[in-house]
Amino acid sequence: MVSELRKNGLLDQTLIIVTAKHGQSPIDIQKRTAINDGLPASTVGSSYAFDISDDASLIWLKDPSFTAGVVANLSTPANQAALGIQEIFALQSMANKFNSPLHVKHVQNLLDMQKAGLFKYGGRDSAGDALFASGECAIIHDSSGLRGRLIKEAKFAWAAAPLPYWPDVKDAPKNSILGGASFWVLKSPSRKPDDYKGIAAFFNYINKPEIAAKWSMDTGYVPVTMAAFEIIKKGGYYEKNPGADVAYLQMTRTEPTDNSKGLRLGNMPEIRNIMQEELEKAFQGQQDAKQALDNAVTRGNVVLRNFERTNKS
Repeated sequence: MVSELRKNGLLDQTLIIVTAKHGQSPIDIQKRTAINDGLPASTVGSSYAFDISDDASLIWLKDPSFTAGVVANLSTPANQAALGIQEIFALQSMANKFNSPLHVKHVQNLLDMQKAGLFKYGGRDSAGDALFASGECAIIHDSSGLRGRLIKEAKFAWAAAPLPYWPDVKDAPKNSILGGASFWVLKSPSRKPDDYKGIAAFFNYINKPEIAAKWSMDTGYVPVTMAAFEIIKKGGYYEKNPGADVAYLQMTRTEPTDNSKGLRLGNMPEIRNIMQEELEKAFQGQQDAKQALDNAVTRGNVVLRNFERTNKS
């Protein structure tokens, strides 16, 4: 690749980033099944086009019309055992499932608390932060990133604790899901090679353990590397600031599940907006908890189907 870029006079204006693509890691090593490189191709058969297989397998077909047959083939007990398949995401299996009885129970509990004057919907995203910082509400469910603001603004004693959970749910509590903002570097015809070098230098700077540690202590966000976490821990910050490690402890308190490793969802921002719209209708008394979640799932699945058609291989 480097040779071709140099030959075409593009090397000096091309930023090359070497990274790992294993965004779905870590895996449950107890369920690990090693497979030969050619096994997915030979199992899928003549409709196979290409695959990337590591701790998950992404399989491309020659034509989308083959999908149902391939899913049926991969779903046989023999093929699932040979390939170590735990779950197949394709066709209608790619669907929102947040209208389960447990989800309905949780939203209905919020509606009941709102009716009793024990809960107030503060708005989308971080709009509700001010209700707690000002002392208007006594408890808030929020990002650990709120810690930095509370240290500066709260005029009262406060503390952080793990999120509550329903004790009757099997294997509760689970570890909380990973989430957060990301940095993206986009190409632009007006950018020069030095611009990309500056971006790379900035990324290298914020990834230094001492800088990542300071960022975590200043904001409350979870440190992004274990090296930064060790700096914070060895420096006694967590001991001097009880509750500062709640987010880290909550994320690591149990073995991650397929649903708590992170989200892989087509057009997630659009689906999230739909969820907020339907929940807001419930908070306004226009529908009950089940109607809100059923509507959100139905509308969200339309978004997924549109995503499939737009991005099919």
